[in-house]
Amino acid sequence: MSQRYCASCYIPAPPDEGALNCQSCYDGFTFEGGFCDNPCFIGHYPASKDSKRDDPNCRTCDPSCEGCWGPNMWECTLCPASQILSDDGRCLRCCGNKTPRDDIPIPRECCDCEASQTLFSLFPSLLHNVCKKLAEWYFQDGCSVLAACCHLAVDNIQLALASLIRGNELELAACVGLVLGEAANQSTAYCLELLARKYMTTPTWELSADLLQMIPDNHVLLAKLCAFYPGSVAEISQLHERCGLPSLDECKTLAEEAVRDGDLFSAVKFHLLSSEPEHALQIGVDFVKEQLSGSDWTVDGVQPILDLMSYIRTDRLILAKLTQARSELLILCGYIGGLLAIRKSYCSIVPALYEYTSQLLKRREVCVPLKIEQLTVELDAWRACTQFNNIPPSESQREEFICLERRILPTEPEG
Repeated sequence: MSQRYCASCYIPAPPDEGALNCQSCYDGFTFEGGFCDNPCFIGHYPASKDSKRDDPNCRTCDPSCEGCWGPNMWECTLCPASQILSDDGRCLRCCGNKTPRDDIPIPRECCDCEASQTLFSLFPSLLHNVCKKLAEWYFQDGCSVLAACCHLAVDNIQLALASLIRGNELELAACVGLVLGEAANQSTAYCLELLARKYMTTPTWELSADLLQMIPDNHVLLAKLCAFYPGSVAEISQLHERCGLPSLDECKTLAEEAVRDGDLFSAVKFHLLSSEPEHALQIGVDFVKEQLSGSDWTVDGVQPILDLMSYIRTDRLILAKLTQARSELLILCGYIGGLLAIRKSYCSIVPALYEYTSQLLKRREVCVPLKIEQLTVELDAWRACTQFNNIPPSESQREEFICLERRILPTEPEG
């Protein structure tokens, strides 16, 4: 009985440089940017194409192989569980009692799995890298579902759901997340929120509510949904009841109590849910303006209020008496949006948001603690400190960028 030190060949290609660096492929396989694709189902290999047919001539692998590039037992590329691919292309069991079934006789030739342990400890890392590169290739090719499958093959749940969400496969992402359970809770909640926004239209508003009710800690999300609903008073009241929210009159009372208690977030929220949501706009805008007038404000201190106010019903937002407040809301949202883009490194939209804010400041009659000159200084400092160029930032630009970073730094969760 001979023992062998087992190495693995991971791709059906002539020996070259590894999984995604093939120079050529065996007959019948398709060469795709360094990768050899098998057009047949697992357990089969493509024989040379018949000149009279376009589809591959798929034939069965040797019984010892799980996958292969040819018909012989020395042409395996994938082995059954508990077996290892030897360096000569065969699938061999481990020697001794290293197999799950001790009743299986030890074969004439077997693999010294302990000797191969060091090599195979590198396999998970290689497998993750290959799957990640393959997923990126599929996604760039417009196949977000196949990209997600690659990530799921190595249990990378977050990247799998991210691929589906980025590919606008929201319904599928939600279903996959719900099946995967706790490990996917955060991504599933985000996906359900996106789906709810998608269905925030007149025929499917109740579906949007049902989706949000599947998310834990959904009170604020349901409040935004009901605040934005453009129905009649009776329809709004019915939606409040469906979402477990107070009635319109109760919301007005709760808003007034929150104002007295100094709870601005609750005051804005309940005013939005009342029969007079326009009151929320003035309270919220005044709060944000007061914060920005100081020197120690942060994005996380004002963004939740601005986000909440963006759900005011359109029919109230366009009222003539709210023209100035509406313009101020747009300016404040544009500026804070620019800062959030800097935080998330969405570099391509930062200048656009700053320019949008500056143009509104020029054209609208508003009273906000923002100046066009200051926006220009901030944008120049951000560019000088983050964009690669031959001109180093000045000392004043470094100081300005440090101040900017302090404002956009995420607030650490309590506890």
